[in-house]
Amino acid sequence: MYFSMEAIAQKQVRTGGLQGVLDHDTFNLVYTTYQGTLYKKFMFLLNFQETAEDILQDVFLKTWQLRDTIKTEKSLKSYLFQIGRNLIMDHYRRQKREHRFTLIYRDFVNAVDQIDVECIFHEDKFSKLEGIINKLPPRRRQVFELCKLERRTYEEVSELLHISPSTISDHIVKAMQFIKVHWN
Repeated sequence: MYFSMEAIAQKQVRTGGLQGVLDHDTFNLVYTTYQGTLYKKFMFLLNFQETAEDILQDVFLKTWQLRDTIKTEKSLKSYLFQIGRNLIMDHYRRQKREHRFTLIYRDFVNAVDQIDVECIFHEDKFSKLEGIINKLPPRRRQVFELCKLERRTYEEVSELLHISPSTISDHIVKAMQFIKVHWN
């Protein structure tokens, strides 16, 4: 079955919005009609059943929430797929951010792991590390705190401080070397 937004738009003019046109019964029919096709496409794009199911649910939730503002000449199926596509893109962007965070955190943990483990357990590690960080030059300390303690990305810090990402990288490398030298 094919639901065109034009047919729904004509009903929308008569009733004053999709709320009257896209009632529970019509919505259930739309869901039943398109959920299988959309799910297959989402599975193809994601390869994860749980994520595909979540996005499918979000597509229909968003459609229901926006039913009064939908204004398009496209078919409803295309409209639903476009919402799904946008949600999938958001999902991949979120994964990319989380992956970057994981890499930065892993590098930091690896650097800290290289510090003498015995010393960490025998002294107050946080106050000692704080004391070493406070000895860094002001700009390097600021970059280190933003990147490593506040866990901001190099791009975010670059925009915030108006310096290049390579300068930020240089500050981080030198700060880590400084910390390692002064830790012992």
